[in-house]
Amino acid sequence: CFAVRMPSSRPTFVSSQVVRHELGELQGFYDALRNQGLEPETELLEFSAVAGASDPQRPAALALPVRLRRRYLLQGKPFAVVEAYLPAGAGELGPERAARLTVYEILGSFLELPVARADMVVRCQRVRADVAAPLGLRRSDSVLVMERQSTTAGGMVCEFMRIHIVPERYEFHVSSAGPL
Repeated sequence: CFAVRMPSSRPTFVSSQVVRHELGELQGFYDALRNQGLEPETELLEFSAVAGASDPQRPAALALPVRLRRRYLLQGKPFAVVEAYLPAGAGELGPERAARLTVYEILGSFLELPVARADMVVRCQRVRADVAAPLGLRRSDSVLVMERQSTTAGGMVCEFMRIHIVPERYEFHVSSAGPL
């Protein structure tokens, strides 16, 4: 197994608990936190039925026009900014309902698009200006970035998400079995 921990000069959490995200399980970001006994607060920063269509941050090949941005807080401190790009039908939710539902609840319950697979990439990068401000970071700081693309059993891409995470106290974990 491996873990990614990025040091930073700015402590973010009072608690010494490390938040571990199991990459070998299909779960949403919110659920990964709740499964560890954490109660993240979420703030809807943006909900737009059309902004994703022209967003240069969205992979161009994906027809996912709905853009949803949330800020997560743990212990009252900014922890992550999530950008999700969803199918056009999600635009009918409106911001009030979108604020209450997780992305996987929107896909499974509202759009009836159950997720069968998710492919993820994790990297460290300098924080973008539009992410630094809601996280209370400087532009010279780095964040962990997890990108996730979810598909239905039929192979339809139903979601692309980019999560910018303040790196102190967060690690990704995966376990691999089999002979070398």
